[in-house]
Amino acid sequence: MENCHFTVLLGLFLLSCMFHHHESWDSPERALYSIVLAALFLVAGKQRRVVFVVGAIPLAISYATRFPNLANHSNLAFFLIAVLWPFALSHIRNDDSGSYEDLLKMLRLAAFFVYFFAAFHKLNSDFFNPEVSCANDKLKDYYALFRPLLLPYLLQLKALMPTIAFGVEAIIPCALAIPKLRTVGVTFQVILHCFLAPLGFVDFSALALVFTWAYVEPSKLVPSTTIRNFFYLGLLSVMLGATLGFFRWAPQRSVYSELEGVLFSLSILLFFAKVILPALSQSPLALPRGAMWRLSLVILLTFGFSNYLGLRTAGTFSMFSNLKTEGAQTNHILLPGNPFKIFGYQDDLIEVIAVDQRIEGLYRRMPQVGQLIPRIEFARILQKIRARGISGAGMTVRYRAEILTTSDVIRDPHFDFSVPWWQLKLFKFRAVKSEGPQPCSW
Repeated sequence: MENCHFTVLLGLFLLSCMFHHHESWDSPERALYSIVLAALFLVAGKQRRVVFVVGAIPLAISYATRFPNLANHSNLAFFLIAVLWPFALSHIRNDDSGSYEDLLKMLRLAAFFVYFFAAFHKLNSDFFNPEVSCANDKLKDYYALFRPLLLPYLLQLKALMPTIAFGVEAIIPCALAIPKLRTVGVTFQVILHCFLAPLGFVDFSALALVFTWAYVEPSKLVPSTTIRNFFYLGLLSVMLGATLGFFRWAPQRSVYSELEGVLFSLSILLFFAKVILPALSQSPLALPRGAMWRLSLVILLTFGFSNYLGLRTAGTFSMFSNLKTEGAQTNHILLPGNPFKIFGYQDDLIEVIAVDQRIEGLYRRMPQVGQLIPRIEFARILQKIRARGISGAGMTVRYRAEILTTSDVIRDPHFDFSVPWWQLKLFKFRAVKSEGPQPCSW
């Protein structure tokens, strides 16, 4: 049973990588490679683990060279490949150095931590402000699609949506932790990601399915039925990647993204009802044996708590949460004074007063007038400007109560905000508003 369970676990991970790499086609070679790899895995039969171990090496290298400066789901993908790849390799070599039960224990706790932080970060005053809440910002496509139906109730719905969104996300980790409520937690998790997939989050929804699968009990599976249903799910996914994925180059690519999300969500719901739901584990959450498994969980916990430690604010599962931890006061309801902050990187802020339109919003909507940008992230922006060869771009900023103006941000020696290379490698931050509520941001 473990062989069947592990095969599906590896396959679901490869499908999530495929959806991620063809999301924008910024690298057609990587997108095509991930599609071919997923297809090979489906047809490889007993050699699926070999296909995974060999084929996932380029993916692992891609994530490793960019980690930790990745988006939330990419950091999670790197975390997964870092534990799944060596485990698969050891079992190909018939090395029984790792217990599959311990791997599942670690993944179940990892899923609990990820969803705990997703809810905990949203427990801030600006998330519950309907005017700026990410709960409404991310649903604007649904609001537009169903506008005639929702129009009479739209204001009331927007006022309630932050509370509804927080409630749904808070239920998931709580129910996952209680065996008798696990069916509720996993059901809410699957429905949430099926709801988000058509909004452009197919890759994250596919990755979430990996964590959902960790809560399936191997002994409850019927191998032939399980593999067959996974094959159908994988075949549809590869077909979506190999057809609709190409249309993301088109100006109307959002239409294809929505269609892909709808079709993938329907396939997830079918797989959930036929395979996952009947085989859910009722075992309590428990720590795995082995120092490496426990170290993996400590790293994940530290990553999720980095906003409050003052280490980083991007890629820490705080995406779309309206969370603001910069400065002496946070907008978090439970941690307004943030007693856990021991590092000051996110408080070394540069306020943008004026900026040349050629570089406005150049890198992840930064820099823009009115933004407060941590110095480390500002140095990264200057690198991006320099790499693109943009000369003669002016800017005015306020830094440590001093107004600085330049007519060329990359050549003016008095406008040097360089930082050590290791800070650029390890730390990543979002911009925040200098005044007013924190808007929704990635």
